[in-house]
Amino acid sequence: YVLRQASAKSGALEKLFKDLQHTKKDSLEELLSFFEKKWKEDWRESIIVSKEGLSVENYFELGKKCLTNFYKNNHPFEKGKIIGIEKKISLDLNNDGKHKLTGYIDLLIQVNKNHFQIMDYKTFQVLPEQKKMEQDEQLALYQLWLEKEFPEAKKIDLIWHYLVFEREGISHRSKKQLEQLKKKLTALINKIESTE
Repeated sequence: YVLRQASAKSGALEKLFKDLQHTKKDSLEELLSFFEKKWKEDWRESIIVSKEGLSVENYFELGKKCLTNFYKNNHPFEKGKIIGIEKKISLDLNNDGKHKLTGYIDLLIQVNKNHFQIMDYKTFQVLPEQKKMEQDEQLALYQLWLEKEFPEAKKIDLIWHYLVFEREGISHRSKKQLEQLKKKLTALINKIESTE
């Protein structure tokens, strides 16, 4: 159920921002209606609730609550220009064709000419500490890609939306941290490829 809930929520948020790209501002009611429709479409009889004491209805209501909170906290959604939604990226770590990584950015926004925001939606049931966000490699990799594609970027915010908690986590990476990450991942890829 958690996966279904996450899928329906992310689908609803994707719809919200795609519609915004076309100058359509969905109402909260439209968004919740889409979430409910997507929830029903994704239903499978084989899905079971694994947490004791919780029901399908509990997860459905939590999904609606997360969307409602996100909508109210971010409306009217005018932080900047939407550059990408569920944007597939491919990163060549060392520009050598040997160390390529692929990922999907939930939401990419250009606040102004030199300021960008990379956003990720999380449906974790536990709110991570700031230290854990500072060590997160996923959005840091997206930053490496962004710096190559948009050399004008001088400020890049890495933002996690913790939908269950109605909280936002923000982190920034230095050039040194990004270089260390590249070296770590290059070494890991080389190790994996040399293993028999």
